[in-house]
Amino acid sequence: MGTPLPWWDLSNSLAYILGYGLISFGLAVVHTSNQNIIFRLRPDAKSRINSIYMTAYFTGGACGSALGVYAWHHGGWAMTCIVGLSLVLGAVVFSFLDRLYTNKMQAA
Repeated sequence: MGTPLPWWDLSNSLAYILGYGLISFGLAVVHTSNQNIIFRLRPDAKSRINSIYMTAYFTGGACGSALGVYAWHHGGWAMTCIVGLSLVLGAVVFSFLDRLYTNKMQAA
């Protein structure tokens, strides 16, 4: 069964491909930046630090995926957006508290 507007499907596909590319690029940049930071903690223990980082990275991804499915199942798109926004706000608060702690430790 054909679609009455094949150009519509093409433009949607291009938007998905562009979105996927941007997300993949962003994840690669963040992942590389995180590894650069953690490897400076103890250069003599890179493999152990990387093992812990990758375990936490994939555990977080699995938990986030499960949370997204749970939110979608119990509240649809609105609940999924609320959960996503809550996670972003939690990350911002954590980052702010970390910066306060770091500044406090440097001042001492």
